[in-house]
Amino acid sequence: MIELSELPEYEDKQVTVEGIVAEHYITSYESQIIKIEGDNATAMELMAVEEWTGVVMPANLAYLLIALILGGTLSYFLTLSVGKIFARHFANVPYQSIVGLTIAMVVILVFLFTGILGILILVVATFIGLLPVHWGVRRSHCMGILLIPIILHFL
Repeated sequence: MIELSELPEYEDKQVTVEGIVAEHYITSYESQIIKIEGDNATAMELMAVEEWTGVVMPANLAYLLIALILGGTLSYFLTLSVGKIFARHFANVPYQSIVGLTIAMVVILVFLFTGILGILILVVATFIGLLPVHWGVRRSHCMGILLIPIILHFL
């Protein structure tokens, strides 16, 4: 983080240093992108990328491809070995405990982020999600509850 007082003056942007920033913006300054939010400013160095005009690819792209191939190969073999270990121990996992903890965590997070109204919406959405099971139809029929209001909103 850099202090706002260290930023250069801009004629077209209004910035106050005393803890109030009039607007959020991203601007470039000497090969940096500076994002101002609140009374903090974040500067990120830009990396120059050469244009691919010939037959040989740019070095940055070659490094990216090497990292992707190496990461993909490593993750493939790790998935094979970890998958075998997980398959051996999967039967010992207490399924009801995991489901109960997951439900409790979702309820706690919904309450923390949205309060009682969020819990009410969560309960209604849960019952709507259980309707297809009770009626013996596919769950995709519940998508109408989402799609119809969205379509009506944009008409």
